[in-house]
Formats: sequence, C-alpha cells, structure tokens
Amino acid sequence: RDHLEALQQTTWETVRRRMIMREIRQFQEQLQQWSQDYPFPPLAQYVEQLAQPLRNFDGDKLTQCIEQFPQVIMVLRQHLDQPLEPATMAESPVTESPPNGLS
Repeated sequence: RDHLEALQQTTWETVRRRMIMREIRQFQEQLQQWSQDYPFPPLAQYVEQLAQPLRNFDGDKLTQCIEQFPQVIMVLRQHLDQPLEPATMAESPVTESPPNGLS
C-alpha cells in the first residue's frame, strides 16, 4: 500500500500531467511488477486496463485509465483496513495430513 500511495504522489502526478507515452509505459510496468509481487486482483485488473490503450495508442482511453488510479488506491486501502472475520477463518479450516507412510 505504501508503495502505491508514494507512486500516486510522485510518478502518477507527473504521468497524469505530462501524458508522455514512455513515462506511462514505465508507470504501467512498475504497477505490473507490483501486481506480480503482491497479488491483488483490482491492481492486476487496472494494469491490464492500462495496457490495452497503451498497445492501441488510444489517447482518450489512456487518459481515462490514468485518472482511475486513485480509485485503485482507495480499494486497496479499504481491503487492507478490513478486519479478518472469525467466521471466514472457520469456513476454511486447515487440515493436516499425516506425513507420508503414516496413517
């Protein structure tokens, strides 16, 4: 979360203001790396949404996607701020099987 918030305050602001393709591509590549390192479906979806107009050189769609980045941060904050519910833990019990050959 801290990485994304820092990125929003620095790189995203520059990318959003200047809209230089090379910078947008670097921004997208950084997000893609983080989505691989820290799997979070909304981030992975955003990375793909950003990649499509980059591939197609669709400036209008690219601008829209760039503007949506703060929403990804907001979703991530909400996700991380949710407490883990005991009922959720009980629904997926961990079962241990005996070591090989022992039963």
